[in-house]
Amino acid sequence: MNKVRAFSLLLPITLFWIISLQAACQSQSPTTQATINSEALQAQIQADLKGKLTHYIHDYRDQAGTLFVRWDLYGDSSNERIANTAREDTVTILKNLTLSKQPFEKVILSGWYFWTVDINGTLDYNEFIRLEYSPETLAKINWETIRSEYIWLVADGGEIHWLLEE
Repeated sequence: MNKVRAFSLLLPITLFWIISLQAACQSQSPTTQATINSEALQAQIQADLKGKLTHYIHDYRDQAGTLFVRWDLYGDSSNERIANTAREDTVTILKNLTLSKQPFEKVILSGWYFWTVDINGTLDYNEFIRLEYSPETLAKINWETIRSEYIWLVADGGEIHWLLEE
């Protein structure tokens, strides 16, 4: 009699646990997230980059499906800090693009920075980062566990200024 009673007490708890687990899995599924529009996505990236976004262009240079994102790099006191911040910005941009479900064929990221070019303190504004990512590459990234120091290594193509790679 005790075994039957114990089973009857465990059954509702087990069913509750199974239903809760299914609901949690469905709420975390990336396929349930709705597509956000381009303006909302641009505003989200601008907010996440703390106002450093300078260009967000669909169909860049008449290439249908190409997204172009340009932002100003920032950081203080060392090339390493600038590079670390740029990597974090890259993750932020790509994560927002991926989770938005916006259709695209290619993403081009372009990071620009003012730097001193001579002993007179002359500043020059140059492109330090130009990377390309395909939707297939971005789909393979686990956005919850990606470490920013590896985000440039998985790019499909592009260039990083040598000062950021030191």
